[in-house]
Amino acid sequence: MLYPFLSIFLVSFYSTTATFAQTEAIPSLETPFEGIDVPFEQFPHNVQSCGTYVSASGTAICVPPDAFVDKSGNVIQGDVLILFRDFHSPMDILLSGIPMEYRVNGKAYQLESAGMFEIWAIYQGALAGIAPTQEIQINSPSYRDLENVEFFQFDWSKKRWDKEINLFSSTPAKPLVEVSDEGGDVWGEFEGSNNDDWNDDWNGDWDGEWMEGDWTAEDTAWHEISKFAEQVRNAVGISEFGLYNYDRILKMDERVQIIANFDMGVDLKEVLAVQVYVVYEDINTVYSFPQYDWKERFYLLDGHNAKMFAILPDNKLSVFPRYELESMDLQSLDGQAFTFLMEKAQEAESADAIKNLLNIY
Repeated sequence: MLYPFLSIFLVSFYSTTATFAQTEAIPSLETPFEGIDVPFEQFPHNVQSCGTYVSASGTAICVPPDAFVDKSGNVIQGDVLILFRDFHSPMDILLSGIPMEYRVNGKAYQLESAGMFEIWAIYQGALAGIAPTQEIQINSPSYRDLENVEFFQFDWSKKRWDKEINLFSSTPAKPLVEVSDEGGDVWGEFEGSNNDDWNDDWNGDWDGEWMEGDWTAEDTAWHEISKFAEQVRNAVGISEFGLYNYDRILKMDERVQIIANFDMGVDLKEVLAVQVYVVYEDINTVYSFPQYDWKERFYLLDGHNAKMFAILPDNKLSVFPRYELESMDLQSLDGQAFTFLMEKAQEAESADAIKNLLNIY
């Protein structure tokens, strides 16, 4: 069955995928690799119209009319540039420098991601905002069907995650069994999102004429988005631009505390801000340990296949041999001092080179 609302995709599906030169106005994180980051996709948008844009990963960004305001709070008339990127893997998390630590009452917990996204809008070179009576719907795939997932927003002023409980305006994460929108399976429920005028606009006086002729599903963006229909999807309405995360807080039962030192073949006293990273095959996160934490807060998880490495200046990677890590009796190191002998650092000039050196994706 075909649905009238699908005609909006005929206007606005494809994006221009390019690395956006971030202005000073866009909040940003310090990335561990110089010049290597997860690029933004760019979607030009006329603010008087509604539009649905679909990212390369299958995330749908649904924008109502008159949804943007400038820094003075005035509704924008004209065009904006929507910037969007999402993060689904440890590789995405590593390249972007997104912290995966969540603090509650002074205690640090590790987050595991079921998918993250970052979205901004630019108007005449400056950041735009979302109008107070509007919200933008984000419907994104999740490549991890995790339990106990909560929704977090990144606080740029404090550089930390804050838990959000009032942003959901549609369905929580759930698996889809068919490509349809009966009950809001694909796009979520838009009712109650203060977008009644928008709903009227794109549900309005459709008369079926666009279905005439040689039209086939293969000719439309609906065919493209249908490829993502079997994934678990997260649906949310946001009233602020920024960085968001569907996460669960990990339990700490399996950790083995080690008083760690790392021999990387260089004088670490001359190297500032060295961090050691640990990635586990079955956990969608990146553990990060700055040098000042090695003696008191470094730990490994027992019973998980891990990859451990450090990032040195000039995009050099120093890796701890995986076969040695897999053969170690971690429980015997609990509370003990241990020096990890890292392999000689190798330079990584691109994201692909990093993937090949670390064998993570």
